[in-house]
Amino acid sequence: MTPTLETPRLRLREYTYEDLDDLAAMFADAELMRYYSHPKSPEESLAWIEWNLGLYEQHGFGLWVMESLGTSEFVGDCGLTPQTVDGIPTSRWAGTQNASIGTRGSQQRGPGPAGTMRSTISDFSD
Repeated sequence: MTPTLETPRLRLREYTYEDLDDLAAMFADAELMRYYSHPKSPEESLAWIEWNLGLYEQHGFGLWVMESLGTSEFVGDCGLTPQTVDGIPTSRWAGTQNASIGTRGSQQRGPGPAGTMRSTISDFSD
């Protein structure tokens, strides 16, 4: 059974191929993707899902889908990803929030202080 985490307003779960349309729509948003090199194509969105599926297998963690518990709306993703910093393997907290949710979560996007996504989750769970 795939694990999930629920707050009063959010469900966090692993990616599946059924998330492709929602993820591709979010990654096509030029404003949201301004901190990335470019908005992502549907093929790049599929590769993102496959990357995360591989992370679950190889590391036991990866980015998880955030969805509204009340509406099942795709809210974005968040979680740990493996990184190498100054030659040292480590993990980094990362996430992307769907712009369609407006001000219900953190409005900060892109590079920011540690805990940026934690404040987003707190905004949804209170």
